[in-house]
Order: sequence, then structure tokens, then C-alpha cells
Amino acid sequence: MGLLESGQNFLWVVRPGMLGSDDDGDALSEGFLEKTKNQGLVVPWCTQLSVLSHPSVGGFFTHGGWNSTMESLSLGVPMLVFPQGIDQYTNRMLVVNHWKIGLGLESCRNDGVIERGEIARAVKFLVGSKAGEEMRRK
Repeated sequence: MGLLESGQNFLWVVRPGMLGSDDDGDALSEGFLEKTKNQGLVVPWCTQLSVLSHPSVGGFFTHGGWNSTMESLSLGVPMLVFPQGIDQYTNRMLVVNHWKIGLGLESCRNDGVIERGEIARAVKFLVGSKAGEEMRRK
């Protein structure tokens, strides 16, 4: 629901099984698809590079894998990085602290979920602020 609260248009790829259900439409918050039908599009798959290459993309919410990071970096798309393991924590450090082209996200909860308000604030900052605009120019 953080995407909904952000007020920003979005494309969200939810692969089958990604949210812990064979039918991940059921795993989304009740009413999410209906509430966001004019704001967002949820799809099971897309060509990431094609999406990141589109001029209307203002940011990329990513786990911070190296390939995703390099694609986003090379196309000037700032990132919200929420690492899940391995090298992704190092990549987040590079994106946030060294290259200054994104924000790092962390869960404050034991279940690993990011609070919706935190997602909304981060998305608004990334795509709707002067600092986010500067990240896109880098």
C-alpha cells in the first residue's frame, strides 16, 4: 500500500510465487489491484531493460543485484534499494553512499516487511524531489 500512498504511477512486476502464493494476486493486500487500477500496473513479467530505458521512468525499486544496479546506473534511473542477501548490501552502499544515485531501504520489523509509510516517503522523494531529480542527472 506504500505505492498507493505515494500517489505516483507505477509498474510492479510480481512473478508467480514471489509473494509466497502460487496465485500472487491473492497475496496482494485486499483491494490493492482495484484501488490502484488508475495509478499502477501489476504484471507477472516484463523486460527490465526496456522498462528502465523508457524516459518516463523516475525510479526503480530493486533488491540491488549487480545486473539490475548496472542497468539502472547506465540508464540514469535512481534506485530504492532493498537488499535480500549476498552482494546486494554492498551494492546498496555503493548506490547510496558512493554514487549517491539512490536511497537504501531497511525493514524495522522482525518479519522483514517495510512499513507502507516508509515506502511512500521514499518513492515521493525519489521521483518528486529536487534531490531525486539530481540523482537522475548523475
